[in-house]
Amino acid sequence: MTNAATQAPRMVTAQDLDPEPLPHAVTEETPTEVIDATAGALASELARRRAEGFERLDAEMRTRRAELMQSMELQRAEAERRLAEELRLEREAMARRREESDRLWSAEQPRNLAERLNSALTVELVETRRRYEAAEVRLHAEFEGRRREEAERLETWRRSERVRIEAELASEEQRFSDRLLGQLKEFEFQLGERQREQEQRLVQWWDEAEQLARQRVAALLDETLSKKSLTGA
Repeated sequence: MTNAATQAPRMVTAQDLDPEPLPHAVTEETPTEVIDATAGALASELARRRAEGFERLDAEMRTRRAELMQSMELQRAEAERRLAEELRLEREAMARRREESDRLWSAEQPRNLAERLNSALTVELVETRRRYEAAEVRLHAEFEGRRREEAERLETWRRSERVRIEAELASEEQRFSDRLLGQLKEFEFQLGERQREQEQRLVQWWDEAEQLARQRVAALLDETLSKKSLTGA
């Protein structure tokens, strides 16, 4: 009896059916951390740009407000200077009239001249005070009108700048969203392609494993039958 006849029948193990290591896992874990990190970074970038836009707007508003206040102060100083110049001219005119009156008084010294001078001076003082009050009212109205115009213009500019910044941020946010959506679609497409490739590899490997198992089982049956035939002989 040969050595083949004396050997005991060998059991088919998993190593016989799986001579090669299994292929890479069919599916891989979706990198949601990468997607979340990208979305978080985009949100942080949008928030930072929004904050920078509003900070620039506030800085420009403060600068324009300071320029407006400086311009208003210059206008006020100029108006006060003009008013002081008018008052100086009025005083000089009154001084000249008083000198002329004194000269006439010294020359003629009539009794009714003092009354006429007092009456004329009183009328002149009243008229001067009236003109001064009218000039002050006119100056205040002009100043308030310019202040309102500058404030309205500054408010209009602030609203337009805010709308512009909001539109730019919305456009930037839409571009970020579109780009992120495109990246997600591309990732899903690549993931689907990899899954299909791995499924095809798994089917091919499974077919090869079944074929190898059938060959091993057939060889084992042939070996067993040959042993039985030798034993019976």
